[in-house]
Parts: sequence; C-alpha cells; structure tokens
Amino acid sequence: VVSTRVSIDERIIDWYFETAPMTLCLPDRQYVTNLHVRYALKEGAHFRIEIKFQEDIDFTAVGEFSRETAETTCMIPVPVRRSDSASLRFSGTGDVTIISIGKTFSEGSDR
Repeated sequence: VVSTRVSIDERIIDWYFETAPMTLCLPDRQYVTNLHVRYALKEGAHFRIEIKFQEDIDFTAVGEFSRETAETTCMIPVPVRRSDSASLRFSGTGDVTIISIGKTFSEGSDR
C-alpha cells in the first residue's frame, strides 16, 4: 500500500455517495422500521442524507447536519416506510465519516 499526503484543505472538498439498494423486507414477516446512521464530523464539516424507496423516482431529504448543530459523533434515525428496498444518498463538504448504517426490524402479522 502506498500512502501519500496531499496538502488539500479537506473542509472545502464537496463529496457525495449513494448506497446500493438495501432490502427492507425479510422472510418470516419481518420488515425494517428504521435505519440508523452513525457518523462523525470534524469542525466546519456538514452533510445531508436523502432516501429513495424502490417505487420513487427522486431522493427525498431526511436531514442536514453540521459540526455546529451536532455532536462530534452522533447516531440519527432515518424513518422508512414499507417498501422492498431503499437507497441512501449522502452529500456534503469537509471531513465526515459515516461509521455505520444499522437496521431496526419488526415482525408483521400473519395476514
């Protein structure tokens, strides 16, 4: 592995990424009720989370977060609705680390 240091101020770099579609329905009547995003921000950084469900055409904003409005490391819930799958899009400026994306499951009825 080769490592180099570049003298670019990371606070001014704009970035974004999208997740692959994540399955929200599972066997045995289980489904996802919430996604949880854990992240870390450095000073001057900010980012935005958007979600797109399988049947949607466009992404919908979930929230915007910055070092001034959140703790250095934080976990936020991302509400979901019944759908086969969903994708998340993250965009922002500066040094932001997405630590994890978790799922909360619930069990549906027999109907």
